Amino acid sequence: MRGNRGGHWRGNGTGRGGPRISEPEPDLAGNAAVSQRRTQKFGTTETETTERYDPSVAVVGTCQQHEKPYYRLTTKPNPSIIRPQSVLEDWLPILTKRYEEGNCDYNYVSDQLRSIRQDLTVQHIKNQFIAKVYLLHIKLAARHDDLSELMVCLVCLENLNEDRILKEKQALKVFALRILVSLLQEDRETLVQITSHLRPHHLQDRYVQFSMQVLQSLNGCRNYYRFAQLSTSTPSPVTLYLMEKMADKFVRKDALRFMCKAYRPTLAIDFITSQMCFRDVKQCTDFIQACGAVVDSTGAYLMCKESKVV
Repeated sequence: MRGNRGGHWRGNGTGRGGPRISEPEPDLAGNAAVSQRRTQKFGTTETETTERYDPSVAVVGTCQQHEKPYYRLTTKPNPSIIRPQSVLEDWLPILTKRYEEGNCDYNYVSDQLRSIRQDLTVQHIKNQFIAKVYLLHIKLAARHDDLSELMVCLVCLENLNEDRILKEKQALKVFALRILVSLLQEDRETLVQITSHLRPHHLQDRYVQFSMQVLQSLNGCRNYYRFAQLSTSTPSPVTLYLMEKMADKFVRKDALRFMCKAYRPTLAIDFITSQMCFRDVKQCTDFIQACGAVVDSTGAYLMCKESKVV
């Protein structure tokens, strides 16, 4: 990462000082089924030229169709199947409305968003519109537990930030999400690098402030109670999703181990439910039993001594 003019946070694209990670390149399998779909959709099988695909050379798209599936490019794409930004700007609100009204599922909308991103990327378009597409995809990916797609979009936003495309509020939001993702991955090296570039005025941003509070709750002797409190007041659905992933991955299990050692002989399941922010007693009971905890015959108490949390 590096500092920037005007005090924006700027990432290094990877969080580790390594090479920049750009939008994954588009994939065309080249089989008959794909060719047939292309023919039906665009009236031609000429989806690619015979030239080797060079990502450093921009393509100027001419396609006027809205809908187009995502596929990986192996050679230079034919401009006739690449949509210019104006077409994509028309298509995005239509696609979003279709999804919000329940007329398509997440798999479809995710595929379409990847295709939009691809068309913008091969044309070397780096502006607020592509940032908007990435932010929308992150929001929907969190809603549908698609962590891998969320991660791809977040890295690409970091690259846009490196190119000074993002507005300050967007850059700080990406910074805040990167902290939470690094916590989820238990990547302390990246956390140190990210937070070393934190400036006092960054903490005025509610996303950054929240992420730093989460970091503090999990640093050193983990404060599970504080973490649980924070999970009830997240600034966005995306941060709530990442908090839930952290809770499922290590926070709740670590807290359960601590409770089994600290409380004897029993501990009320209701108490554990509230402390670990489960939706209800059943979700809590299912979780702790899956971890090796023993519940009494009434289902109301955790048997601390008998429980062997793994």
